[in-house]
Amino acid sequence: MANDSFYQWKGDANNGMGYIGLPKGSPSLVITATLTATLTTDTTYTGAVTSMIGFNSALVEFTISSAGLTSALAVAGAMSANGTMIDIIDKDTSAAMTDTFSASQTVRLVGLPDYVGFSLTLSAGMTAGASATLRVQPLNL
Repeated sequence: MANDSFYQWKGDANNGMGYIGLPKGSPSLVITATLTATLTTDTTYTGAVTSMIGFNSALVEFTISSAGLTSALAVAGAMSANGTMIDIIDKDTSAAMTDTFSASQTVRLVGLPDYVGFSLTLSAGMTAGASATLRVQPLNL
């Protein structure tokens, strides 16, 4: 193999000998917000650009302490470190890569470029003291 560090040969009782295990990256905290006042309008938080080099997918963990209100996640991407972040569009549905949450959950995103950006919109009505976090773990599928 040209890049032995990318693939890890594995073997165990369930999968037999010689299956290929594709590595996962380390989880990183992308957005964290703790409200100091009740939101009267929808408020958007934008995280720093996340490098996905060497990975094609990600697990995105969203946790929120104030369930029942809707929050929206938008994903944008660029193919170079200083490229313009643009919406990632699914060619089959013609829809932007987004997700809506009303409680904590983890979602899988596939087909990501080398650099991604996440923005999280918290809905009006979230009360003071509520918090929201977004963590990303790169992986290969």
